[in-house]
Amino acid sequence: MLRMEIWPELSSYCFPLASLLPSGVQAQQPWALETPIVPERVSWTEAHSTSLWDEVTILRSQLRSQAQVIGALKQAVQGLLEEREQQKYQIYALEASLRLLQGGPEQRALLEQRLEGLRRELQGLRGQVQEQAQAQIQTGPRKCSATSGLHLELQNERQLLWEESEILREELKLLRDQLSQHQQLLLKQMAEGRQAQTRSWKMLDQLQSGQESKEATRSEAQDAQREQDLLRSPEKHPF
Repeated sequence: MLRMEIWPELSSYCFPLASLLPSGVQAQQPWALETPIVPERVSWTEAHSTSLWDEVTILRSQLRSQAQVIGALKQAVQGLLEEREQQKYQIYALEASLRLLQGGPEQRALLEQRLEGLRRELQGLRGQVQEQAQAQIQTGPRKCSATSGLHLELQNERQLLWEESEILREELKLLRDQLSQHQQLLLKQMAEGRQAQTRSWKMLDQLQSGQESKEATRSEAQDAQREQDLLRSPEKHPF
């Protein structure tokens, strides 16, 4: 061969590749590559995707139910706000009634009934707020984090409603105090009026008594004058 002829020195160093391999290991052809073993993951992937899809479906169902609950809570809060406005209007009407009150027992009794009815309505409103607060506390841990902002808003509205109910209760107490003061003032004015009327009757009696005395004195003076004239008449016209 040409290689042997050109490089005779290298011919002595040529040796087969098989001599470099350990004993018992056969040389493989470079083109005889082994096919990689791919683990069977198709069934596991399908099962995993199915499980994820089931979880997504469950979460969607929970979100829908939570949205319905939140909508109901919003409607309840809106109803409470409307009731609060109605209570304010009733308080304004009571204030107007208090200003127009003239001290009659029937009007006072009617106003007391209206105040008592308003107090019961406020107690019912406070009970509804407390029930909704308890429901929110019980269902709160099971809700997802996406609705936490809305829950905070509802809690703030509940706190505002509670404060408004406290303010309304204070206003009712103030109205009751004002009504009591007004009643006391009316009673005082009525007593003073009776005293003034009594004094007026006494003065009228005194005036009438004085007038009668003057008339009696005048009548006596006239009688005396007539008697005196009669006594003088014979002297002027003797028989």
